[in-house]
Amino acid sequence: MKSIKQINKEERIEKLRQESLKQAEENAIKEKQNDEYRKKLHKEKIEIKKGEYKTEKKKSKTYKHKFMPIEIGIAVAFAAIGAVLVWNLFSKEKYDLTVLVLIRNAAIEDECDDIAEYFTQFADDFNDDGEVTVNAFYIPVTSANDDMAGVNPGQYLADSGNLSIQLERYDNLIIIADSNADDYVMPEYNLYDLAYEFDDELSDEFIKDKKFHISKSKLKEKIGYGYYFSDDAYIGLRLAPEKDKENFQTQLEIIKKVINDLS
Repeated sequence: MKSIKQINKEERIEKLRQESLKQAEENAIKEKQNDEYRKKLHKEKIEIKKGEYKTEKKKSKTYKHKFMPIEIGIAVAFAAIGAVLVWNLFSKEKYDLTVLVLIRNAAIEDECDDIAEYFTQFADDFNDDGEVTVNAFYIPVTSANDDMAGVNPGQYLADSGNLSIQLERYDNLIIIADSNADDYVMPEYNLYDLAYEFDDELSDEFIKDKKFHISKSKLKEKIGYGYYFSDDAYIGLRLAPEKDKENFQTQLEIIKKVINDLS
C-alpha cells in the first residue's frame, strides 16, 4: 500500500506532465500560427515586389511615352545647334551674302533658292573665290501668339537656338521677315530706317516702321511667286556695331539696289 507521501508525489508528477503536454500543445499551435503568419508575410512581400515591379514598369512606360520624345527632341536640338555652329565656321568663307528668311512657312523654305538667286545679281564676289554665291537661310520663327500644337519641342529649341546664333552675327544683316519675328528682331531698336535712303514718294508708298513692305512690291513677279508671304512681310536691314561698319555699308548698298528694283 502506497503511503500518502508517495501518492502526493505521483500526483504532482502527473500534474506537471499534464501541464507540460498542455504547454507543448500551446507551443505547437503558436508555432503553426507563426509559420502561417510567416508564409503570409512572405506572400505579401512577393505581391508587393510584383506590384512595385509593375508600378515601375508602368512608370517606365509612362516616362518613355511622355518624356522620351522630349529627350530625343532636345538631343536633336543640340545636334542641330551644333551643326549650325559648324556651318557658321564655313559659311562666312563660302557665301558672299547671307539673307535671313525669318518666316514660319514651309512653302517659303522650298523657294529659298529662288530668293538667293534673285539677290545674287546685287552682290559681288566679296570673298574673292571667283563666283558670287548668296544663301537665303530659312529659320521658321514661332511667336508667342502662334498655336504650338504639333510643333516638335526639340525642333522648336533648335530653331530658337539657331535664330539666336544668327542674330549675334553681323555678316547677315539683310532679313526677310514678318511680324512673328518682331519679338526676336525688335525692329524699333535693331533695324536701320530705310526711309533715310529714298525720296518721300518711295518711302511713303513702300517703307513703314523702318521696313520695306513686300506686299506692295514687285517681288512676286521678280522671283516668280510670292503668294506665300503674309501681308506684313518685309525686307529689313539690321544695325551693326562700329567694328562691322564696313559690312553694314556694303549690305546697305545691296538693299538699296534691291528696293529700287522692287519698287
